[in-house]
Amino acid sequence: MTFLSRVRKITGNNDEPVVSGNATYNVTYEVWDEESVDIGETYNRGFESKNNKILDIDDLNEVIHDMIHLNNGEWSQSHITAKDLVKSKGPWYSGEYDVDIRTGDRTMRSYHFSGLSLLEAQYILQKV
Repeated sequence: MTFLSRVRKITGNNDEPVVSGNATYNVTYEVWDEESVDIGETYNRGFESKNNKILDIDDLNEVIHDMIHLNNGEWSQSHITAKDLVKSKGPWYSGEYDVDIRTGDRTMRSYHFSGLSLLEAQYILQKV
């Protein structure tokens, strides 16, 4: 029986965890144009949004929905666990590059979490 299964059995909630309200996430981006690719470095990077609060299950599900809709998204490391996600400098989730058909620029977005409970981390891993 997994950790999430045990909590669901105790709380009677079979679908969604209780959200602590302590978690936040940042969405970062990197834009690679032809010149950036040639030199192997981009300076067009930053935060698309910062310190977004996850206050309830709707917020958590919205973040998961956005992550799922990235192009072929994946975690920054393989064999990730919920305990890894709870770490303050834990792994992040990135999608493949979106390509601007006019300019050819490639933009990658990543999700970085902070303050997740173990249950919230487990739920994210289960859904993504």
